[in-house]
Amino acid sequence: MLKMVYKSINLGGVQTLMLRIGKHCRKEGISTVVYCEEINSPQMKDALENEKIKVVEVKNAPAAAFKNVKKDDIFLTFSLYDYIECLVEKRKKSIDNNLFYYVVHPYNTIHVTRLSILNRITENSYKNIIKKSIKEGFLFFMDKPCVQEYENYYDEKSDNAKIIPLPMEIKPINYSEIDKRCENRICDFNILSIARSDFPFKGYLKTLVNSFEKLYIKYPSTRMTIISDGEDVSLLKKWVDKVNAHCDNRIQLIEKVHPSMLEQYYEDASLYVGMGTTLLEACDKGVPSLPIEAYTYELKASGFFNDVDGRVSTMPGEGIDAMSYIEKIMNMTHVEYKELAMECRNTYEKKHDINLTYQYISSKKSNTIIKVPYIIIFENKIRRMIYTLKRLHRENSK
Repeated sequence: MLKMVYKSINLGGVQTLMLRIGKHCRKEGISTVVYCEEINSPQMKDALENEKIKVVEVKNAPAAAFKNVKKDDIFLTFSLYDYIECLVEKRKKSIDNNLFYYVVHPYNTIHVTRLSILNRITENSYKNIIKKSIKEGFLFFMDKPCVQEYENYYDEKSDNAKIIPLPMEIKPINYSEIDKRCENRICDFNILSIARSDFPFKGYLKTLVNSFEKLYIKYPSTRMTIISDGEDVSLLKKWVDKVNAHCDNRIQLIEKVHPSMLEQYYEDASLYVGMGTTLLEACDKGVPSLPIEAYTYELKASGFFNDVDGRVSTMPGEGIDAMSYIEKIMNMTHVEYKELAMECRNTYEKKHDINLTYQYISSKKSNTIIKVPYIIIFENKIRRMIYTLKRLHRENSK
């Protein structure tokens, strides 16, 4: 059995990643359970359960996952603190089952608290845990930016860091769909972006929206579709409304789309602009895709998906104004556009096959126990207490 641990079920990249991994495990004859502490998206819960992935909502997900452990159980986490708590549970139970931490965000190895003195006390301990986890192969990264952020923060070179690009279920390519997209873009060029309204993480949306007016004046057949939800969606709506007032409402903002309904929006897209899982889903459909830099309100890119060797975002300091790439693709010939679509798709197929992830976590063997110092255990107990209080406050405020 594969047991995945993550605090909350939302409409987000980690949750769709768990969905894909669980779906693939089922094909391989392995059952999957997701342990969480909050369900904020009934749609995502339904999507997981529709794929026979059991969702267990409990007060303490790491502790629940380590109850009734069987010999062949594998554990997979996606956040630093879930991983730490699972390490503690693993040592408590004296078991040698494999426990992995998949780093899918550049800041996911960085430990920061509001108490700077506590940071100084615990930072080296976190560094040692992460360093040993990398050495033993239990911690692996999504891409080079994630490794780079770890190295910069801890001042630690990691030549042996394992990188496994975001796993995707590779589907047969539909060539007629690509041909149709090539034809339709001439009179209806649709720029698609799908991202949670979480700023400044997905701050690129602001400049993408604000740049549309100039683009529309130059290319009147252009439109834009943005699918977004999240705490900051009202801010995004203000940006869209402001630009739409001058652009005949050519930007469509859509909220709360069920994951199973996204396919129709990829089919309708001429270009995908964004990052992460949704960018890969666009490549799967043969949509030319432009990875963007995170944590900035600027719109920065360093090339199309195939140009950057299948990375799902642009590294800080590497990109230029992405509008130059957007205009480049809009001026491509039919042959050039189709070649780009196929190059994006081929790079995706080569780099992101889910079998690479499955084979790694299902075949790795190690009896190493990674110890967690008492100061880290104590700190995480305080963290969990604060998290629980905040969650209760949110529930009572509803």
